[in-house]
Parts: sequence; C-alpha cells; structure tokens
Amino acid sequence: MARLPSQKQLVFPLLDAAKRCGGRITTTEAYAVVADALQVDDEGLSETVRSGNGRTTSKFHQRLRWARHRAIELGYLRPAGRGVWEVTEAAEDKYALNKSDVVYVIFETGLGEVLWGSTERAAEMIEPGSVNLLYTSPPYPLLQPKEYGNLSSKDWVKWMLDLSALWKPLLAEDGSLVLNVGTVGVKGVPFTDTYVSRFIVGMEDHTGMNLVDEHYWHSPTKLPTPVHWVAVKGMRLKNSIEKVLWFAKSPNVKASNNNVRVPQSDKTARWRKNANANDKSKAIGKRPSGNVVGKGFLRESNTAIPSVLHVEAPQGPHSAYRVACKERGIEPHPAISPQGLPELWIKLTTETGDLVFDPFAGSLTTAVAAEKLGRRWLAVEQSAYYAAGGTLRF
Repeated sequence: MARLPSQKQLVFPLLDAAKRCGGRITTTEAYAVVADALQVDDEGLSETVRSGNGRTTSKFHQRLRWARHRAIELGYLRPAGRGVWEVTEAAEDKYALNKSDVVYVIFETGLGEVLWGSTERAAEMIEPGSVNLLYTSPPYPLLQPKEYGNLSSKDWVKWMLDLSALWKPLLAEDGSLVLNVGTVGVKGVPFTDTYVSRFIVGMEDHTGMNLVDEHYWHSPTKLPTPVHWVAVKGMRLKNSIEKVLWFAKSPNVKASNNNVRVPQSDKTARWRKNANANDKSKAIGKRPSGNVVGKGFLRESNTAIPSVLHVEAPQGPHSAYRVACKERGIEPHPAISPQGLPELWIKLTTETGDLVFDPFAGSLTTAVAAEKLGRRWLAVEQSAYYAAGGTLRF
C-alpha cells in the first residue's frame, strides 16, 4: 500500500477538486474526487484511526478534513452552506490564474511553447489549419446540483461544443480532435449521466465534426466509483473506464495503425505458423461467424493491431515529476494521466514535425510526449503554478 498523503499534501488537491467541481464542493464529493485524483487505493481508504470521540474513522477522510480546516485558516476555502465549501479569491491568486485577455509565452523548447492564459484567448493566436492533432483531457465535468451554483451536464456540453467549434478551424483538413472524458453519475440515483452521448451527437449536429472511433482507457488503480452505489449500496460494479473520443473534420483524416502496432500474441503466432506449414486453404475463407479471413492474415509480421482498450496506470506518487516538484516546493498537479495515452495518439495521427495542441495542458503530459516523439507542440494552461511544475519534466 502506498503511504497516504499528509494533511499538508492534501490542501492543494482539495482546492483543485473544488475548482474542477465549479468552485464549490461538498465533503462527500471531496472524499471521492481527491482520492481518485491521487490514486488512493482500496487498502489506503480502508485504513482507520480512532477519532477524539473514540469512534473509528477513515484515516484518509480525517486527513482530508484537517486539510480543509488548514485551507480555511489560510483563507483558501470558506463555507458556502451546510457541508459545502467554496474556493476564495486568495486561492485563485495562489494558483496564479491568468484571467486576462492577454496570453503569455512562459516556457519554450526548440519544438514547442507553453502559453499562460485561457484556452479561448490562446486559440486566437494559433494559425488556422496548422494543428494536426488536438489532444486534451477537459476539466472535470461539473455535474453537481444547481443550487451550489455549478454547471449542469447540459451547460458542460454547450461549453465544450462552443470550444470545439472554436478549435475546428485550427485543425488541418486531415487533422484529429481527441478528448478524454470521464463517466459521471446522476446525483442521488444509481444512474449514469448521458452527457457524453449528447456531446457526441452535438459534435456532428453543431460543429460538423464526425466521430471516427471511441477508445477506452482502463486504469487498474481507479477507485470504485460512484462510491455510494458501488461500495456503500453494493448495487453497481466498479467503473474503471474513461472514454477517449476521436473526431475528424473530413473523411481523409490522417492516421496509420502501423505506427502503433504491438507484439502479436503467442496464440496468433502459433496459428500463423501452423497455417503456413499446412493447408493454407483451411485457414482462410469465410468463418461461421461471417468474418472473412484473407491471405493477408497469414503474413508473418510478429505484430498485431492494438485494441481500442488501453490499459495504463496513472503516474504514481514516486514519479520523477512528483519528486521534482517536491524538491522545489511545488505542489504537483493532482490529476496526471499516463504519458502512454497521448503518445499513442501522437503516433497514430501525426508525423514527425506535425503540430500537437493541448488546450488544457495541466502538468504538460501531452507536451512532454510530443517533445519525445519529435513533434512541434503548443500547450495552454491557465495556472502558472501548474505550468511551472510541468516544465520540470523537460
């Protein structure tokens, strides 16, 4: 079991969770969102201590409550109703958010630049038709109750459709737009919000962009969510999948799965070997399922086309990025996706020298992947604090 984060280490992840939930968050929501972002495993969540009244309580929950009190003392959180807490202006200043209409270049390499500002303003600086791949993971869907002042799923879909319409002209004619989005429950009932489906339909109806494919990211360390209906009520199964949606503005989208082939399985290798050594006519042709196996399946390549299911664990607490942040006194971004995801999409849809754009760059995972693969890149991040931590990865 990984060591639980300390009270001090939980302050910024708590503030980030509140920001991603529209600036306000309940205690229950904080438990789930922060634990998921920090990849606190089941064993860590089940660790208990005795509280002051002698009752047994979750050690992680206790530390998060202490972190909340510390954030209030620092002036970063304030009460906003019973069991509800909101981010203050002081916390916004701590994140060094650029809310102005001016976008600044705050870091650059020979291949790319980090832009400090909003994604809307940054888009105005990018040459139309220059982006070959837009890959990003948008902010956490803000699907909390309206009385807390946050966005509904309907508002989130409209916001993301407006952004996609803004991004579309930036794409090359054969360019791709790829978004990693999570599953969100409907509050108070064991249902799943259909915002992702509505967004996909909206992309076609309102932006004219079409869905090329749906991919799925399976995180082996993801917590059992939604917690209430999985762990408490015991009704639903653990959802460890997030969708990765691939859109294109034309049928001539640039892509080659030869760039992402994986080693073939031992079973496939044996089948090919036996088929080539014996009567090949028995190995090819129409199968009972209706699928047709052609001669091309018999070619020895030692590789296979990968599935749309990608198994990747997020970066752990001892990653080089987190260690570098700790050494310099910078709180790392709490939601860090595995670098293997953007690497796959960069290889699949771009060539050396192409331009990769991430409008919600966070800890600059996409930028680092693009740099590694020899692609030009642009990364936009509104928080100079998180961008500064991300630059330590170069």
